[in-house]
Amino acid sequence: MQLSEQLKHLPSQPGVYLMKGPEGQLLYIGKARSLAHRVRSYFQTGRPLHGPKIEKMVELVTQIETILTDTEVEALVLEEQLIRQHQPRYNTLLKNSKGFPYIRITWQDAYPRVEMVRQRTAKDKSLYFGPYPSASAVNSLLYAVREIFPVEKCKDPRKEKQVCIYYQIKRCLGHCQKKVSSEDYKDMLQDIRLFLEGKSPILREKLEARMRQHAGLMQYEQAAQLRDTLGALQRFIVPAGKQKIVGNPEWNLDLIHIARNALLCHVVVFQVREGLLQTPLPHTFAIRQQDETAEILTRFLYQFYSRDIEVPPEILLPQEIEESEILALWLREKRGTKVSLGYPQRGDKKALLEMVGKNVEQGLKKAEQDSHYDLAVEGLEELRQLLQLEQAPALIEGFDISHFQGQETVASLVVLENGMSARSLYRRYKIRSAEGVPNDFVSMEEVVTRRYRKLAQAGLAFPDLILIDGGKGQVSAAMRAFDKAGLTPPALVGLAKREELLIFPDRSEPVRLPRHSPALKLLMQLRDEAHRFALTYHRSLRSKRTLTSELDGIEGIGPHRRRHLLQVFGSVDKIKAAEIQELMLTGGLPRKVAQTVYNHFRKTHSP
Repeated sequence: MQLSEQLKHLPSQPGVYLMKGPEGQLLYIGKARSLAHRVRSYFQTGRPLHGPKIEKMVELVTQIETILTDTEVEALVLEEQLIRQHQPRYNTLLKNSKGFPYIRITWQDAYPRVEMVRQRTAKDKSLYFGPYPSASAVNSLLYAVREIFPVEKCKDPRKEKQVCIYYQIKRCLGHCQKKVSSEDYKDMLQDIRLFLEGKSPILREKLEARMRQHAGLMQYEQAAQLRDTLGALQRFIVPAGKQKIVGNPEWNLDLIHIARNALLCHVVVFQVREGLLQTPLPHTFAIRQQDETAEILTRFLYQFYSRDIEVPPEILLPQEIEESEILALWLREKRGTKVSLGYPQRGDKKALLEMVGKNVEQGLKKAEQDSHYDLAVEGLEELRQLLQLEQAPALIEGFDISHFQGQETVASLVVLENGMSARSLYRRYKIRSAEGVPNDFVSMEEVVTRRYRKLAQAGLAFPDLILIDGGKGQVSAAMRAFDKAGLTPPALVGLAKREELLIFPDRSEPVRLPRHSPALKLLMQLRDEAHRFALTYHRSLRSKRTLTSELDGIEGIGPHRRRHLLQVFGSVDKIKAAEIQELMLTGGLPRKVAQTVYNHFRKTHSP
C-alpha cells in the first residue's frame, strides 16, 4: 500500500506509531492521543513542525504501522519499551545501563543482609535507602556501617562453613553459624536503619542508654562493646547543619536541570525533602547533535521515574517540555496523588533552580574533561570528511581477534558512541570456524556475519562506521561476510598495526594520516580497546581451561567447585599457592577436600 493510502486509513485512537524505511528498517517510534492527527502532521507541507532531524527522517518513510492502546498513558509506557528494544535511528536514545544504587536490607530473611543493589524490587519486604549518586558513595556508607556495627564482613555469609576471625575479635555476631538469635540480630539492624536514615542523635541516645543499663548490671563486656560502637559512630556522624536548608520545611520537590553540548548531556536531580537539600543525583548521557533539548529532558524524566523511585508532589524544570500533561498523568499514577510540573519564573524556587543550573554547567565541564570531548568532536568531524559521510559517525563499532596458536579463539566488539566508549554495548564472541587453526581472516568473517545478520534479523540499525583491527586481509574478510549475508555494509575501514595505516575496501592504496590527527587518535583508541577486551576474554578462557585440566582427577573437585575456585582466587597460580585455611575460608572447601587440593599441588611441584 502506498504511503498516501496508509495515511488515509490511520485510526484516531491513542497508540504508538512505527515509521519504517524502504528496506523495512525501523526509523522512528512515537506515541499519540490521536494517531491519525499526529502522524499526518509529519507530512504537512510548508510547516516544519518537528525540527530538522525529523524533517530529514520523514523523507525516508515508506511504511507506517500502528499499535492501539486504551489510553495515552499506556501509549507512553509502550513507546518507551519499544524504543529501548529496537533503538530506532531517529529517536533520542539516552543510553545508560546502570541505575542509581541503593542500600538494601533484606528484612524478610531470618538474618538479613546489608548490600548494594541497582534497582528496587517493589514486591519484596526489604528496606531500601537511597538512591545515592554513585557506587563509591554507597561503598563509603557500607564501610562506615561495618566499622560501627558487628555486621557481616564476608561476601556471602550463607556459604561460610565456620565462623571467621571477625567473630573471634567480636567484630561480627557470627550469624552465619547462628551464634546469635534472629531477634537479637534484627535489633542490631534497627540501629543500622537509624544510622542510614540520618537519625544519628536518636541512635546515640539509644546506645548510651543501653550502655548505662549494662554497666548498672555489671555487664562490663557488653558495656565496653557499646562504648566502642559509640566511638566509631562519632567518627561517621554528619555534623549538625551540614544539610542545607533551602526553603519552607514543608517543601518536598525535585529540581531538575540540564546542560548539553554537541555530544554530551548532563542532567542533575536535586531532591528537597522537608526543606532539606539531599545529595544530588547526576547523570551523563551520550547524545547526537541533532537531538532536541526538550525531547532529551522528556525522555530523561520518563527513564528516571520509571525506576522504583519516590515521585514528589512537585517537579521543577528549567524549560517547558512537550506533552507535559500526559507525563504529569503518568507521574500521578505512580505517586497516587497529583504531581505538578513547574517552570518557576521568579521567587525562591527560581533562585534555587538557578543554583542547580550552575552545578549542572560545572558537571558538564567535568564530563567533557573526563571523556576527552575535544578529541571526540575533532576526530568525528575529520572522519566525516575523510569518509565523505553526510554526518559525523555517531556510532562506531570495532572488532579484534585474539587466540594463542589457534586455541581459545575469541572476538571482541567495542563501541564508540559520539566519540566516547559505550561499555554497555560491548560484546564478545567465541569463534567456532577457526578453533584449533590460527586463521584471523576466517575468524573475522564469522564474527562480522554473526553480528550484522543478527541486527538485520532484529530490524536494528547498523553503526555509522565499522573499524577492523588488521590489514587488507581482515578488511576483505569483513566485506565478504556482508556479501555472503546479502547485506549492505556501512562505511568500513581497517587500521593496520605498526604503520597505523587506514585500509579501505574500495581503495588499492592505504591512507596514512598524520600522527597528530584527531581521527587517527580516535581510531587507535577504539582499536586498542578492542584488543584489550579481546585479550582479557581470551586469557579468561585459557585460565579456565588450564584450571580444569590441572584440577581434573582431584577427589572432591567437580565442575562447580572448579568454577568457584577460579572466581574467588582469580588464577590457577593463586590456588596452587593457597594454604589450607585459605582454601577453606576463601574457597569454601571442606577441610578434607582442602587438604587434598593442598597435598596435590605440593606433591606435584615438589623438587
